[in-house]
Amino acid sequence: MDNTIDVSDFENIYETNQFWIGRIGGEEYESFYLIVQDQRAVSNTIAIEITKKDMLKILDSNGDLKVVDAISRDLSNGYLYVTNQKNICK
Repeated sequence: MDNTIDVSDFENIYETNQFWIGRIGGEEYESFYLIVQDQRAVSNTIAIEITKKDMLKILDSNGDLKVVDAISRDLSNGYLYVTNQKNICK
């Protein structure tokens, strides 16, 4: 199974200089991903699948990096390597 995804597959929901949140899917089924840079990743960018609750927690905190850091450490929902990466460090 291929563990990569093209950046253009995501709908941008929220963005800061350090990370962004993307959405895939429609009204009946949607998945949210926290897209961050990761030095261990071959592509240097990974998309960590997060719950809708986590996505709302990030939005409610106005992108507080402490909240984002805690959420980004949990890879239990899975992650994907991002290709054609969007520049998230401006």
